[in-house]
Amino acid sequence: MTATALVTGPAPHGPVADFLTDPTAFWAFITRTVLGWAAPYMPVLVPVTTAAAVCVTTARGRMRHRRQRRFADDARCVEILAPPQIPAKGGDVLWAQLAGLLRPWWRRLTDGQPHLGFEYAWSPTGLGIRLWVPGTVPLGLVRRAVEAAWPGAHTRVQQPPELIPPGHVVTAGRLRPARPEVLPLRTEHAADPLRAVLQAATGMSEGETALVQILVRPATGAAVRRARRTARRLKAGGSAPRLARSCCTGHNQY
Repeated sequence: MTATALVTGPAPHGPVADFLTDPTAFWAFITRTVLGWAAPYMPVLVPVTTAAAVCVTTARGRMRHRRQRRFADDARCVEILAPPQIPAKGGDVLWAQLAGLLRPWWRRLTDGQPHLGFEYAWSPTGLGIRLWVPGTVPLGLVRRAVEAAWPGAHTRVQQPPELIPPGHVVTAGRLRPARPEVLPLRTEHAADPLRAVLQAATGMSEGETALVQILVRPATGAAVRRARRTARRLKAGGSAPRLARSCCTGHNQY
């Protein structure tokens, strides 16, 4: 013989129970309730919402413009005079010291996070190495970081050179990492990878110039945590996030 016990009781009610038992009906009920509440106030809600959206968009645009103006005002161009012997880990030391440029989150909301522009500039007269420093970044910090990273190096502040002479035809492009940013960049190489870049820009004729600019800024705590979460997901067998376009080129005349 088999004994069966049947326990009955009232059906569960509440938002969570309704959502779990019938999600479609739950969302339909929520939509009808919200529309029924908002319908009498539509003549007021629509213009108020539109005005608020316009104000927020305008305020964000003005704040972004103010940040860019603050970065551009009093910006300096620092030329790096390299020593005869270059330490192998000089670049690591430089960027490790410049990580102190990271601002607190509340300052990033109001003033933004400045970045540095590291530049190789070729011309028929030779190669120039420069750092573009925004006006909000202490100049002495950058110069001391360069001189500490490469003992024997010197820096001097110069007038920003004319990157693109008027009337020249310019071909430009933007490169991004081909793999997800959570994967570390390889820093140990059998041969210096900069050799290919230096060789590609040699032998230019009079009037030709070439520039390679690297824009960098410290990673925020949120970016580091997001990278760690993505790395753990990849290690567990998950998929990598989709990448943006890896390269875009342009051709124009100035």
